[in-house]
Amino acid sequence: MTLSTLTCFHALCSRAAAQAGALEALAALLPSAGCQLALACLRTLWHVLHTEAEAIARLAAQLATAGALHMAVQHLSSEDAQLQDAALCVLWSLAEHTACHGVLLAQQVVPPLLQLLSPATDATVCTSASSTLACLTRSSRMREALLAGGGAQPLVQLLQRSDGSTSDAWSAAAALARMSPTTNRHM
Repeated sequence: MTLSTLTCFHALCSRAAAQAGALEALAALLPSAGCQLALACLRTLWHVLHTEAEAIARLAAQLATAGALHMAVQHLSSEDAQLQDAALCVLWSLAEHTACHGVLLAQQVVPPLLQLLSPATDATVCTSASSTLACLTRSSRMREALLAGGGAQPLVQLLQRSDGSTSDAWSAAAALARMSPTTNRHM
């Protein structure tokens, strides 16, 4: 599959293409793809997830089985901010649906997301990571994983270095509020 083929697939994405094995083909490209091809793959996966929202849990399982989620999680550690952001778009799309949280937990997404809250991380990437974490705190399993993994500290540190007006600060505050045993978890 070439970059131009991916661009066409991205524009014409449909349930039929997903069912025809295109997701597995994209996943197979990710381990050996250069930066531009990996970006195109991840952006195409994001597009599939957004056009097929009603089947999101099935797609999440399909992406996990094909290895695409594993690669997306690995790309969170990339030195390329665009690649990190593209991987975050895929993971954030899944994090918005609690039905996908078990798959994300199995992919061990929490530790690399917490690492992206570092002051050294690109601001856009940090915001996407904190927003993804805020979505993940909607389920008890993910809240427990965040607490067990020391997730409160990086979220508090993000708040401390923020003026409180940025979206990453809002996301961090929402995640911390949901992690508190005394607050409404559906915020």
